[in-house]
Amino acid sequence: MIVGITVTTLTILLVISPYVFSYASAFVNIVSPPKGEAVPAGSHLTVSGTSDDNAQINCNIQIIVNGVRPYQDTIPVAPGDYSEWTFVVNPQYAEIEEGINTLTSKAICDSPHEPFLVLDPLTRQYVKHYSINVTGVPSGLGVESEEP
Repeated sequence: MIVGITVTTLTILLVISPYVFSYASAFVNIVSPPKGEAVPAGSHLTVSGTSDDNAQINCNIQIIVNGVRPYQDTIPVAPGDYSEWTFVVNPQYAEIEEGINTLTSKAICDSPHEPFLVLDPLTRQYVKHYSINVTGVPSGLGVESEEP
């Protein structure tokens, strides 16, 4: 898309690629549960997601629930392939509480292969975060529990 802006006698052309913006926000995603989903409080919850990871990129994906540290490693679809990943939230790590719960995935990469990855000054790795909120509801309100 090309956008033209005329300011008095100066014309500025700005080239915007829709692909860049959609790609930047899509590097790491949580696809299940969907944003805003009602999930049973206190139960196991399977979280799954995707990333733009491929054989040429050395990244991994971690997750944090409600700010409970440390970040937890996810399970890749195949060894070293985080294009799809899963994680089971269980009470030994963190509980899904009644009310709003925040799930945050984090891509951690060794190199800045994409311009939107940000250098973490402590780890010297490149990161990208993606968060969603889900609503924990009391068990028995019509929401099925996900047991591993």
